[in-house]
Amino acid sequence: MNLDSKAQKVMVIGFGRRFAAAIIDGIFVVFFSFVIMLALAVIGRIFGWYQAESISWNKIVLGLILIFSIFYYVGMWSRSNGQTFGKLMLGIQVVSRDGGPLTLAKAFLRYVGYLVGGICASLGFIWVAIDKKRRGWHDLLAGTYVISIRDDLPKDGVVIFELSDPGKGWIWLVLWGLLALTTPAALFSGLWFLGPAINGFIDKLLSGLG
Repeated sequence: MNLDSKAQKVMVIGFGRRFAAAIIDGIFVVFFSFVIMLALAVIGRIFGWYQAESISWNKIVLGLILIFSIFYYVGMWSRSNGQTFGKLMLGIQVVSRDGGPLTLAKAFLRYVGYLVGGICASLGFIWVAIDKKRRGWHDLLAGTYVISIRDDLPKDGVVIFELSDPGKGWIWLVLWGLLALTTPAALFSGLWFLGPAINGFIDKLLSGLG
């Protein structure tokens, strides 16, 4: 059989929709990390597991964000057709080189790429605006692509990924560059200065329960 007859062209998603999905996912992860923190605080107070004044809640928030994000991203990428809630809302999904779903190992490798790309001044994410197939470092590491949600991908054929927004990469590069420099600093400085406020809020909450 001619290989070309089974090949299917698929357009990869540009920076804009991926950025919007990332914002939605980020808000979701941070919000539910706070919810989990509050639940732990209440349960711990009820059962007397710790003294409220001995807990640094801002550090717990950071830890929970990391732990929850691992389960969230790795689980959603590998178990829900490559879709987080943000990607589902924007109508996009993550697929492997052959157009198939991600394995658990590939999903975890992609998350590692997230961390590496973020630590390196977010260059791994900026790379989406530069790469011809709109891949970040996490995509290159795990061998993944981001495409529109579709059910007609070939099961045993060849998928050819094509660029969807030629010539627009530099615009998104500037936007992402500005956000990549300011967002991490804002997050950590916010938690640093809000730490006492978080601790005070939890202490008052727990005192009311006591």
